[in-house]
Amino acid sequence: MSASKSMETLRTDIVIAGGGIGGVVLAALLVRAGRSVIVLERGLGPPPFLRPEVLWPPAAETLFSLRPREFWEEKCLRAFGGAVLERAGVERPMITHETFRRAGAQPFFTQPNATRETLLAICDADVRRGVEVTGVIQDAARVRGVRAREVATGREFAIEAELAVGDDGPHSAVRKACGIGIE
Repeated sequence: MSASKSMETLRTDIVIAGGGIGGVVLAALLVRAGRSVIVLERGLGPPPFLRPEVLWPPAAETLFSLRPREFWEEKCLRAFGGAVLERAGVERPMITHETFRRAGAQPFFTQPNATRETLLAICDADVRRGVEVTGVIQDAARVRGVRAREVATGREFAIEAELAVGDDGPHSAVRKACGIGIE
């Protein structure tokens, strides 16, 4: 079924619902490959919570393919030196820098909000913040776009695309339409 005639309809190669690290890295790589990409992100800024993450070497190398390592180290990454367990006020090293050296792997610590905001700024896709996905456009079982709404104004519009990607959390309209659940 096509988008309603009274609703504005945009067209792009790929629409990505969700501006998280995974979705925005995908957008940057697709734009680099010459595809037209629209990223929809409900939030106007970083999430109100902070949570550190560790990126393993393949994930860090993907970021380094987008911008040099020094760029990311200046913005949001640093070598992860290990993990410490504290019990009863006593710290005990659980994983040390030496553990990583022996394994031949150097993970990186990142603050995901900073990484995400940096990616959104540099990905070269059409990033639309303050927009939530309200449904999908599909023909039979094939999702070929999304319906969306600007959070601030309530203005609704549709985006038709060759591919729709749901990277917008456990309640993703795209994943639900594809029968992919997250618990």
